[in-house]
Amino acid sequence: MGIVPGILSFGFYLILTIIIEVGVAFLMGYRTKNFLLVVGLASVITNPSLNLILSINGMFSIFGATKALIILLEVIVVFIEFYILSYVFDRKYSRKKLFKLAVIINLTSYFIGYYLQAFVF
Repeated sequence: MGIVPGILSFGFYLILTIIIEVGVAFLMGYRTKNFLLVVGLASVITNPSLNLILSINGMFSIFGATKALIILLEVIVVFIEFYILSYVFDRKYSRKKLFKLAVIINLTSYFIGYYLQAFVF
């Protein structure tokens, strides 16, 4: 894949992740503009980092087991996004609810992204 298609793919999946994660948070009842903005910004922080690490691994085969790496990175992303949500909204929402949200939005975006890559594109 060339640079331009790679950047377009990178941007597409970032936008898709933001839409999915913000949409799932909205459907779960988190509807304030500030809350949804923080969810979206957390995705802007974590998604490019995750995809950059996976791209570098794909180019240089640093870690052999890509599936294990993906699972590890997704778990790290859940904790980072949970930390961001907790830092911003700790006084308004319980940590348990924020952790549950972080897990659900990331599982949803992972499985939709996986489906799209495997069966659509």
